[in-house]
Amino acid sequence: MKNKIGKFNFVNDFLSKSWKKTSELSHEQVICFHEDNKMKAFEDKSRFIRKDHGHDGKQFRTKQMFVSPFADMEVTDEFLDCLQIAKGKREERIAILKKQSEIFYHFLCIHIGTERTVKFRRLLLNTYVNRPKSEYIIGSKAEGLNMPGSDTDMLDVQTNLAREKGENSHNGSCLDTYYTYDSLMSNVYPGYVILEINDNSGEFESSHVYKKRIEASLKKSSLEDHVVHGPALMTSTFFDDVDKVIAVQSETWPIIAVEWINRKRKFGWPSGEMITSIIQKGCFIVPVGRSRDHVNDYEWRLSFCLAEQELISTFNHIQMLVYGVLKLILKEIIDTQNIAQLISSYIMKTVMFWVIEGTCSSYWDTSEYTPLPKCMHTTINSVCD
Repeated sequence: MKNKIGKFNFVNDFLSKSWKKTSELSHEQVICFHEDNKMKAFEDKSRFIRKDHGHDGKQFRTKQMFVSPFADMEVTDEFLDCLQIAKGKREERIAILKKQSEIFYHFLCIHIGTERTVKFRRLLLNTYVNRPKSEYIIGSKAEGLNMPGSDTDMLDVQTNLAREKGENSHNGSCLDTYYTYDSLMSNVYPGYVILEINDNSGEFESSHVYKKRIEASLKKSSLEDHVVHGPALMTSTFFDDVDKVIAVQSETWPIIAVEWINRKRKFGWPSGEMITSIIQKGCFIVPVGRSRDHVNDYEWRLSFCLAEQELISTFNHIQMLVYGVLKLILKEIIDTQNIAQLISSYIMKTVMFWVIEGTCSSYWDTSEYTPLPKCMHTTINSVCD
């Protein structure tokens, strides 16, 4: 909502109950204010009801106490003991839990980001950073997180196309397809494929040789130095280190991942519309085998990074905070231990998807802080399992 006083334009901020001059804000910040105001208005509407008190025929608007999600979350005495909340009356212990949850929530907002900060990061990177259409910013920063020590990850999609054998591309033609693959090949580890050159020669493309070829091409065409950094090619800019992941686009959805499309979802996440949108975009194939010593030079890995990014864009703020905590645990604790090779950021992300898909939306209620510890407990237990 904009107000105009004299020669200045103002935008209301319902969250902080204040207003700002638009001349002092960027266009992106104004958009964020409007989005937050809409969410605030929706929350207020759901928390207030009209109640007839039966006196003089007048109606008064009274605030309705919203039902605590703890009834659904089954906060047991054992759970309260795990949080080291002192023994006593249950009502008093729950009150302590709520207070601790609020403190924990604000602590995480400082270290991971407020809801507005996360939105602004996404908006800035995914909308206003100039880049060719063949390049996509991926990883934590594109998801709205800015974890300490994180590089900027970028997907560099090549002109070659691939498709699953026996499947037609979205335009119904196979003429532009340079590679074919079989995602169900018995002698290849699930999630990896072997790319066959689509010229009836029966030859396969080496992932190691392909990446070396692209690396040499980049060195000739760019003034920047590219250094091999795991599965990516790293280059440094004035602002950050950028990990560029080389990829080939698959125009068809891999058969091995069809189960994700068709499986029944009790709580309706993700929605059917989002699933359709994701599969129409296909996936990517990156030149990375299971072994880093080039033993499996012909293996390529299926990548669903943009699909994952789209799913994360639906997370509410409680879900984003839990996801951020998992990444902090990985970086600050697990990566410093001997088990660092057993758990990766990708595993943490996959666990989040499974937990959210298997829980109702009220479990992640954002109207109070109380769900946060229980959601953390459930998700970390899922990682351990």
